[in-house]
Amino acid sequence: PVRAIVCERADLRTVPYGGPMLKAAGDTYYDRLQETELVLGMPVWVLHESSDGLFYYVQSYFYRGWVSRETVAAAKSEEEWMYFADPESFVVVTDALVKLGGKSVDMGVKLPAVKSEDGGKYTVTIPAADAEGFLVRENAEISALSAHEGYVPYTMKNYYIQAFKYEGTMYGWGGMNDGVDCSGFVCAVFRSFGFELPRNTSQQNKIMGELVSLSDMSAVDRARIFDVLDVPAAVYKPGHVMLWLGKSGEKYYIIHAPQGGSKVSAAEISAADTKLSELSRIK
Repeated sequence: PVRAIVCERADLRTVPYGGPMLKAAGDTYYDRLQETELVLGMPVWVLHESSDGLFYYVQSYFYRGWVSRETVAAAKSEEEWMYFADPESFVVVTDALVKLGGKSVDMGVKLPAVKSEDGGKYTVTIPAADAEGFLVRENAEISALSAHEGYVPYTMKNYYIQAFKYEGTMYGWGGMNDGVDCSGFVCAVFRSFGFELPRNTSQQNKIMGELVSLSDMSAVDRARIFDVLDVPAAVYKPGHVMLWLGKSGEKYYIIHAPQGGSKVSAAEISAADTKLSELSRIK
């Protein structure tokens, strides 16, 4: 394997092909070849190259798949790889998406900090590829309003702030088109606190905090749990995950990325909803 760093927000594909495969002609929101997005600065291993040389088969911490070779840069040494993979001094992007050096950078991305905050900005290092595809460093500036020195402190207030920074963001299956899907939204919010979560809903609900099964509960029992739920939590339906917001009056609220064509938004949920399957208290 070759150590590499994602140097452009990358679409991770099932096969080495950049075009869509749709279930139906008009179903453009769901490309069946799109697995996930790999964020800028993510460390990967390059395991294979496509026969036409246009794609690399890579292993990230949560997925394997094909990416355009232009989106990753090979490190010449372990030291260069670790500079981005595990930086000693870094800032974390706190906005849903920012542009740095013309590149899309997602919430929770760690960027090595060249120097401390100065005049309301941080000078950071972003990964890039040279003409031969090897990893090089470029400097960029990011507003202190869009980044935090080190991980964001894990508090309920910051949990709300980070979640609502995505409000209005378009749904993007597997992170397509700089958007976010339901489980990617959860990943990004908790990444800003330093939590690296599995990408898929089916895996998230097995490891995230204290898991409570809701599927066999009565509406009264679910309401009892919701009434006292005062920590960050994820609420699940089959194939879907939502972030818990809390109770207002007699109603319960979540925020989520609903489906193709919609935007991240807050919504009411009912304790009587029989599709609710699990809840994870993430302490």
